[in-house]
Parts: sequence; C-alpha cells; structure tokens
Amino acid sequence: MKWLLPAASLLISLVMVACGGGDGDSGGGGAGGGDEAQIRKAISDFSNAINDADAGKAHALLDAKSRESCKVEDLKVLLQLLKSFAGNQKLGVAEVRDIKVTGDKATAQVVATLGNERQDPDEQAFVKEGGKWKLAMEGGDCSA
Repeated sequence: MKWLLPAASLLISLVMVACGGGDGDSGGGGAGGGDEAQIRKAISDFSNAINDADAGKAHALLDAKSRESCKVEDLKVLLQLLKSFAGNQKLGVAEVRDIKVTGDKATAQVVATLGNERQDPDEQAFVKEGGKWKLAMEGGDCSA
C-alpha cells in the first residue's frame, strides 16, 4: 500500500492543474504560448478523464514510461479510492506557476484543491511524445 498515497497525490495534483489550467495565467516564468497551452490542454484532458472516471483515457494521456508502470486496471482502482476519499468534493487548482520547458521535457508547480482545502505545492513533470505533451509519473508507479 506504499503506492497509495503518492499515487493518489499524483492524481489529485494532475487533476488540480487541469481544473485551473484554462485561465492563461501561469503565475510566472516560462514556456511560451505554444508549449504552455499544450501542457495546459494535456492537464485539462486528463482532468476530464479523471472526473469522468475514464481510466482508459487517463492512461492514454500518460507518457510511455508511466503507461508501462501504471496499467489501466491500476488507474481504475485509484479512481475508486479517490472517489471514496473525496466523496462529492470537487478537485480544482488554486495555482499553476513556473512552467519550464527544456526540449521535450517540462515541469510546472501546481497547488491543488480538494473541496475548499488548499494542498501543498507539487511539481508535475511532462514529456513530449509524438508532438504532444504527456503527463509523467517520474519514479513511481501505481500498481499494488
């Protein structure tokens, strides 16, 4: 069960970025319009998949390395656990800042919310594959 808290935190962080990603304010620094907009779209699409409990779609939005270590079935379990934990509380983003793009890798600082509760800032990694930005789990997996 060591994976549960980091994986749930990852899902919350990823979802949080997406919910607030459409306002065009990155909070500073960064990636420039094209990459930043694409990163925000990737997060928005992931958020929609999570909110729709569509593990297959969420899985497809992860980078290749993350898809290897985190199977669709694992995401289904995490989504069920997240729903049990969050209940009817809405996931959101209080702040996205410091989007930094270096070649085909990027990071962004995300402050997530669960209901009205602001979470600690978390760094989210991204990898560009086939011209599209994908979310990277970086060093963890979500298998039981």
